[in-house]
Amino acid sequence: MVLSVKEKKDAAPPNGLSANDVGDQELVVEVTVPADCTARTISLEVVTPDGTTIPREFAIVAKDAEAREKEPNNGFREAQPWDTGKPMTGRIDADKDVDVFRADGHAGKTFAMTAVAAAAGALALDPILSVFDADGRLLSSADDSAGIGNDAHISIVPKRDGPLFIVVSDANDRSGEWHEYRLKAQP
Repeated sequence: MVLSVKEKKDAAPPNGLSANDVGDQELVVEVTVPADCTARTISLEVVTPDGTTIPREFAIVAKDAEAREKEPNNGFREAQPWDTGKPMTGRIDADKDVDVFRADGHAGKTFAMTAVAAAAGALALDPILSVFDADGRLLSSADDSAGIGNDAHISIVPKRDGPLFIVVSDANDRSGEWHEYRLKAQP
């Protein structure tokens, strides 16, 4: 793997956090992964004169192996279709923003998904994950899920076939470039 530092600059802390907690520098790094790489994750840490950051795990994913959230998708009418065979990468862009996705649910078949933020290094986002049926009824909601910290996991078994609406939001109604998440379905 090849690491290239593209940019280092001063940065304001994420909305609602202090520089003492998260720092005030931004480092943009490009990682080039060889085509024959079989690893699924890499762990990176930054060494500075003041010390070393804690290691962060990053998923290695081919460009065409995941989907990207597109605005507007702030309600059921604007829900972005989601092929659950691909993880969805998104960001809570504005305070009180919600991202809504539509996926197919099948009666009696488990539908499980996880909103990953903290485990991927997006420490500012505390994701809330909610699932609604076609009639707008809440089927399940999760904030901090056991075993995965601030990230959220839901597993449901729909009673009927039809669309499910998956909503990702921030528990603190904050937003910004530090509020990225990865929504992935489990078989």
